[in-house]
Amino acid sequence: MKNGSLDSEWVNRVIPIINLAPPKIVKFKIDYVTNPTQNVFRKYIGPRTLFQTKNHSKKIHINRQSFLFGNILKRSVVGFVCMTVLFLILFKIFIFDNYSHLQFLGKEVYHNTGEGIASFKNLNFSEGKERLKSAQSSLSMLEASMGKASFFKAIYAPPFTLTKNLNVILKSSLDVANDMEKITNQGLSDAFGRGIDLVKIKNVDKKIELISRTIPKIIGSLANLSLLPGMNERSTVLKNQYFSIQNELNDSRNYLADLTSALGGDGIPKHYLIVFQNPSEIRATGGFWGSYMLLEVNKGKVISMDIRNIYDLDGQLPDIINPPKQLLRITPRWGTRDANWFFDFVTSAKKGREFFEQSRIIAEKNIRIDAILAVNTTFVEELLTLTGPIPMPEYSIDITNKNFVEKVQYAIEYGSDRSDFGDPKRILKIFIPRFLDKISNIEDKRTIVAIIKSMFNNKEIQVAIFNPSFSHIREITHDLGYDGHIIETSGLEDYFAFVNSNVAGGKSDYVMTQKINAHLKIKDDGVVLHNLTVKR
Repeated sequence: MKNGSLDSEWVNRVIPIINLAPPKIVKFKIDYVTNPTQNVFRKYIGPRTLFQTKNHSKKIHINRQSFLFGNILKRSVVGFVCMTVLFLILFKIFIFDNYSHLQFLGKEVYHNTGEGIASFKNLNFSEGKERLKSAQSSLSMLEASMGKASFFKAIYAPPFTLTKNLNVILKSSLDVANDMEKITNQGLSDAFGRGIDLVKIKNVDKKIELISRTIPKIIGSLANLSLLPGMNERSTVLKNQYFSIQNELNDSRNYLADLTSALGGDGIPKHYLIVFQNPSEIRATGGFWGSYMLLEVNKGKVISMDIRNIYDLDGQLPDIINPPKQLLRITPRWGTRDANWFFDFVTSAKKGREFFEQSRIIAEKNIRIDAILAVNTTFVEELLTLTGPIPMPEYSIDITNKNFVEKVQYAIEYGSDRSDFGDPKRILKIFIPRFLDKISNIEDKRTIVAIIKSMFNNKEIQVAIFNPSFSHIREITHDLGYDGHIIETSGLEDYFAFVNSNVAGGKSDYVMTQKINAHLKIKDDGVVLHNLTVKR
């Protein structure tokens, strides 16, 4: 063998059975076992090589016998085909034949999880936890059914990854529910006692963060599940819903951060002014600001509670402030008592805050008001239906939801507190702590939450937030209309509001009735005629 050519004598000697006739191309095999030149062939001759004889007249095609790895390759291909067929058979047996059952369990997990989260929003944590536990039970059965197909985990992992991440979310959600239940049930009593546990709030935030980090993994698994029969549209819907949930979780974390700051978790005391509005003397925001309560909160605890007459503030105002033109004929000095002249509660609250912080009682302490909450007597009456009568032996009465306004108003206007103690609001100072204690001991907090929401919706409670650290809470109160702002309308919308302000009218509105009829007629040309009748 020289220079890639095969010597004809060498060929005849080694393999004499080959006929090298000129017109033919001959194929032959070489037996490597008996052939002493096998190393030469291994090195220079491929599986199928064309050689030419020395005189270039004869061509030989040599098909070499396959090596060991070639046999293995062929066997592997055959094995892979067999395994694929086996996989498809088993996949059908374990997955598709059980597919409807898996879908049913998946729906149960999704439904119970959604219902549980909805219950948490209504502070119904006991029901929410039961829903989440049901979701965990369905998920366990789902995993058990999928366990029959665990052989496929290495080939198609998304279903297994999905259930793993769902377990993380359910467990974390239950932890959040347990902590929030304790915070809600004990919050009021803790706030006026040992203090709200801020560590629990931080733990809730960490769990929500874990849930938020897990959701993208679930979304990824849902995207891969779209390959399964009937799952394309459903996985898309679920992905969108989980995107929405993640946004809500991010909002929740922002609210928790604001709440921690609002409770003085940052170590900076917060001050909240609660003004009690008396509808017996109607004003633009709901009633006359006759009394107020100033709360100082730090590290989750109310460290001071000061209840006073509104005139205590106005008596300490340093300057004479001219009132609006409409008030000028009634009073030459504007004060906190008439600050809620404006129908827009935020505007009235800002003016009230300005008067409050200017009063020497407050200015000397350098107090800044973080938020103002206006509470109508109607709210107290509603809560009294839950607490039952509040004994007031100092006045020989029991205060109930039926006589609250009458008894308190009488004690303030005509009782002996003014002369004996020089404090006409003394009855409120005695009543409010007992009232709060009764509320904190009510086991079913859902009824309290329902009343609070109803009162906010009817503007019996309104809140104005000033501290920029509470921006997320301020945003949600605005979106819900809890800040009593005037609704903004476009050119195609109509807005009607009837505003009463009874200044220096005593408490005559307590015995007054008022009926308003608004009749609207739309003419053919689009003109709207308004006819308003007020009967008082």
